[in-house]
Amino acid sequence: MRLKGARTTGLALALGAVVAVGCGDEGPSREEFIREANAACERHAVPIREAAGNLLAGGELPDPQEFRELALGTIIPEYNEQVGELQSLEPPDELSEEYQRYLEMSASTREEITQDPSMITNPANFEEVNRQAEQLGLSSDCRVGPG
Repeated sequence: MRLKGARTTGLALALGAVVAVGCGDEGPSREEFIREANAACERHAVPIREAAGNLLAGGELPDPQEFRELALGTIIPEYNEQVGELQSLEPPDELSEEYQRYLEMSASTREEITQDPSMITNPANFEEVNRQAEQLGLSSDCRVGPG
């Protein structure tokens, strides 16, 4: 009788382990994923906001050279890192396709602003990528450009 109980206990533990492993394969929930993505975006948005705030602190618009320095020294490097972090996140299955489109658009945007930093000043250049971020439920920190 004791042996039967030990076998039952062992079977229950093995079954529990299989179920636990199976549950772990589901990936993050939508809420967990959005929280992680937003945290990644915030880490890179904060230095951009601070640098831009310092540049605009005098109340005057920066001259083209000052803006170029901001773009090349802070905005583009931070956006590069943000896109890299976002690419390392695994979305839940329900967001997979939509998130992949957002990442592709973000990578393309990254290449465009690297080639022409002045495009950062025009919000119209980022309408599509920002619309995708919004549709995913990402925070404003995950958007590109002014505004």
